[in-house]
Amino acid sequence: MYFQSDYATIPNVGVLNSDFTALTLSFWMKAKATTSGDAGLFGKGTSRYGTTYHTDGQVWFYIGGGGDNLKTPVSKNKWHHIAAAFDGSTLYLYVDGTLATSGPSSASSTGTGGTFYVARATSFFDGWIDNGAVYDRSLTSAEIEQLYVDGLKSHGNIVVK
Repeated sequence: MYFQSDYATIPNVGVLNSDFTALTLSFWMKAKATTSGDAGLFGKGTSRYGTTYHTDGQVWFYIGGGGDNLKTPVSKNKWHHIAAAFDGSTLYLYVDGTLATSGPSSASSTGTGGTFYVARATSFFDGWIDNGAVYDRSLTSAEIEQLYVDGLKSHGNIVVK
């Protein structure tokens, strides 16, 4: 789905209103332009957990309003699979099926409440977000790599060797 100065919300019901002690966010993204602010990608605003695309071209993953966060660069105008995992003590950020960075978390859970946004935080995301999923556990590296491999066929600019 293409976003430019707009966004989608998912009601805070059912599993999305859980106080996760582990979770994985998985989605494909293709940034068209760098934003003027920190643009939301996939998550619960800026107060719980999620991913953002920053003006420096990096994807950030955060828990607890950004107190615990990781970041890694991604190129514009190219599809990337992003997986952000939390196991209750460590954050993991994967790009295109490979672990890009990890680090400790002082949060033991995500907390409840808040709206789940796609393409919005303090600024709007300009680009595409596709095949988003929220898992109520921290997926393994092998599972994340398989999500990437499974999505290659539908995200055209990727060359499979």
